[in-house]
Amino acid sequence: MDDDELIRKGIEKVIPWDTLGFTVVETFSSAIEALNFLKTKDVDVILTDVKMPIMSGLDLIQEAKRLNPKCRAVIISGFGEFELVKSALTLKAEDYLLKPLSQNDIETVFRKVAKTLESDSQSQISDNSINNCYELVKKLSGEFALWDEYISGDTVDSKYKLCLIQYETLVNINNDLEKALNGMHYALKNDFVTFLATENEFNLRLEIVKKLFEATSKSTYKIMIGSEVFWVDDIIPSFWSAFDLLSETKENGISYYSDMHNEEPLKIIQYVRKTLIEKIEAGNKADLDDALHELIKMIKTLKLKEQGYVYCAIIIKVVRYFSLEDSSNGFQSPRLSIRNADSQELEERFINDIEFLTKTLNSKSDSHNKLLILKTQHIIRQRFNDLELSLSQIADELGISYGYLSTIFTKIVGRSFKTYLVDIRMEEARTLLLSRKYRIYEISEKVGYTNPKYFTEAFHKYYGSAPGEYLQNLHTQE
Repeated sequence: MDDDELIRKGIEKVIPWDTLGFTVVETFSSAIEALNFLKTKDVDVILTDVKMPIMSGLDLIQEAKRLNPKCRAVIISGFGEFELVKSALTLKAEDYLLKPLSQNDIETVFRKVAKTLESDSQSQISDNSINNCYELVKKLSGEFALWDEYISGDTVDSKYKLCLIQYETLVNINNDLEKALNGMHYALKNDFVTFLATENEFNLRLEIVKKLFEATSKSTYKIMIGSEVFWVDDIIPSFWSAFDLLSETKENGISYYSDMHNEEPLKIIQYVRKTLIEKIEAGNKADLDDALHELIKMIKTLKLKEQGYVYCAIIIKVVRYFSLEDSSNGFQSPRLSIRNADSQELEERFINDIEFLTKTLNSKSDSHNKLLILKTQHIIRQRFNDLELSLSQIADELGISYGYLSTIFTKIVGRSFKTYLVDIRMEEARTLLLSRKYRIYEISEKVGYTNPKYFTEAFHKYYGSAPGEYLQNLHTQE
């Protein structure tokens, strides 16, 4: 859609849409006309200009996605202002093409869009295990939502314990339970309650809850204490370890996972931190296969029921680390239980899940990723002298995971964040040095170094000579 009829007709007639796998349903000279059409018809992709009378192309995309969230958009514009690109990023546009355009520019973008649509279609109909299993994950992600509400950051400041209670009673005691757990990290759902607390506080609240059930003569309950929690990721296996105690816990009794099982599952999950995720980030399939093989060997040393929840915990860690929640909605509506599988079936499901997630990670829109990196580079150039600036901080601002941003940054820019930041700082330092307006310690502060000596060493490493010597060499050459 474009208000310039010549451009509009040219795009419609010149581009071989059938070859690209698309059909031009309709063209419009205004966003209002297009929006009225979209209220009655669903389309896969919108191609639109930005600046148009009455309603802009960005406003059209926003309304189109409200009508059909699956609708994708490609933007054409003669304007390269960053705020427009930022808006396109927010709307998750597939690409932002600047005029003048070539036929190849448009064809390249729509080939990528076609692959994305095909991938989406296959993922919807494929029988992958992410969309068909792990009923315990549903209890975590869909009902209990244990992680982000409970612990902020990657680590906890002390050892935590998790308690899961299943109860049956003719008397509604949920209100009493909420009062007993006030101030705790807890969740109530149907006949289950779970709470998480530091070790000292945990024992106190557990005693209060236990007395509450004992005072209700018509109630029966089982109290399960999961494996210890030292990291955010430990919450997931801790919950499952508690859930596994259901069959081993007597009515009106209490069981501790640590009394019956070893802590090897937690060690394996922590092993993932420095192996599997790094291999996924690196993108080398052979190395990833080797890491998977080594990991599976470790997991197979566990009991069968431990294997199941360790596999699940690893998958969720990958999903969250790379911000793939939107691509794995099967976690919200699982169908099969890990309890129905033997060791070989669990291994096959796990490998299929990893392959599905890595494929999803690789197939995410290249254009969207480029917009993310454009925003990241803009932030770096604006705040390169901020001593606290980090990729993790930028990822939080953009609302994506550090791991995912780190992966696409290196892939698209061709350098790591740290290398890129040094490049920006050294470029600015050289500019300031050549202006001959500032002393070395002033330049050091302006480019984000608090220690002039450290700055001088960094400058020497980057340019091959110290700042003063660099200026002197330039003067000699002149």
